[in-house]
Amino acid sequence: MIIVNTDTLFNQLKQHIQTKPFVLLQIYSDVKAHPQENRVSCYYVDFQDEQYIVPIHHTEKYQDEIQMIETNQTIFVQDLKQYHHNTLVFGKDIRDMNWSYYLQHNIPFNTEEFLTNSHQHYYRLHYDKPNVNDLIPLVKHIQYFKPIAEKLFQSYEQHDQTLLTNLYQIERNGLKTYEKIIYSEYNPYTSTGRPSNRFGGMNFAALNKSDGVENNLLVGSTTEFWLKWTLMPITYD
Repeated sequence: MIIVNTDTLFNQLKQHIQTKPFVLLQIYSDVKAHPQENRVSCYYVDFQDEQYIVPIHHTEKYQDEIQMIETNQTIFVQDLKQYHHNTLVFGKDIRDMNWSYYLQHNIPFNTEEFLTNSHQHYYRLHYDKPNVNDLIPLVKHIQYFKPIAEKLFQSYEQHDQTLLTNLYQIERNGLKTYEKIIYSEYNPYTSTGRPSNRFGGMNFAALNKSDGVENNLLVGSTTEFWLKWTLMPITYD
């Protein structure tokens, strides 16, 4: 395991990434923020025979400059939608391992069971603070990443990912309210196969008609607004 804490090690990783496919796992700084409004705390790269972890906004980062990497190699990720929302390692052939696992078992892979005692402690103690993952020691993130990368990669089978790409495109645009843009998160990993749509305690697939939440979503007022922000609510009695 290599903790990237020098330019030499980062350049070594950049070169290695160009040579063969790899698993890329990343953890965001803020546990509660939407991926579109979040940032990468650190990311983990697994080549099967060698692993790297790169701190970005983590307190153990070795520099403030944020460097991106591009590759033509296949990248295996844990969540394709989250990857597209926010990543620092870019590729053209991205494979979602959790989607593959779900299609094989009809349940998503449970990553939470690999959270360490340190993760649980920080989440419990600092539940009301932002960017908690930046404080958890890198070695604990490594302990969390390692079994997930191994188990998901071992069970991977290639499947069509069009649904995930389309859901990401919907999510990234957000929904405009009278105050701001809010983001939802589609969950395709349901027992029925019908994606749910919720985030931050709000169920966008079943908006409450009596508390004014539905009316707070702008449907359109100007020509420009109609072109960019059109919400067509369909309700059933």
